[in-house]
Amino acid sequence: MIDIEKNDLFENSKSTLRKTSMDGPGGSNAKQYMSESDLEVYDFDKIKRKHTGALHVSHPKSSDAFYINKTQSEMFLIEFKNGRLGKIGQCDSCKREFYGKREVWIKIFDSLLILAELLSISISDARNKLGYILVYNDDKNPLSEEGTEAIGKYVIGDRGEDKFVVFGLGRFEKLYFKSVHTVTKDEFKKNFSDNWEKELMI
Repeated sequence: MIDIEKNDLFENSKSTLRKTSMDGPGGSNAKQYMSESDLEVYDFDKIKRKHTGALHVSHPKSSDAFYINKTQSEMFLIEFKNGRLGKIGQCDSCKREFYGKREVWIKIFDSLLILAELLSISISDARNKLGYILVYNDDKNPLSEEGTEAIGKYVIGDRGEDKFVVFGLGRFEKLYFKSVHTVTKDEFKKNFSDNWEKELMI
């Protein structure tokens, strides 16, 4: 059992799915949210900054949020990608909205190492309990476009279902994570956040 409530770094980094899904550097009119859920999560970007700040080292990359349910039977690192994903290996003129496979993979590795150190969990523990979710904007990445089809493929999930996995993230399932999911905003709400909120009412 992870005694996360006694970890000040996590306790002081509580947030919501809505806040951690925010994208936009400008004023309120520029802000966009990939989730409207007020479900409590941990702001993993904030945890990363505090942790690396105490070590006096440059900030690594990290996932946006960390979620753990009340029975600790499920834990997820969550990454929100609001921009156009683009093709693997294509810089797209290096615009801010482009997110490449390399960046996503680095965020996974850095987040795993930080989480392992702070919660004293092993990769074996992560493989048995920790999941990974990438939430992408399907308005900017319609499946009919060649660009999106080029960055991912359909694979058979751990429950026998077909699921679309981008950036080759399927390779991390059973290697580092119990499960890996790449979903649209609507799929995230239907299959994850809505279910997590219902669990709190039981």
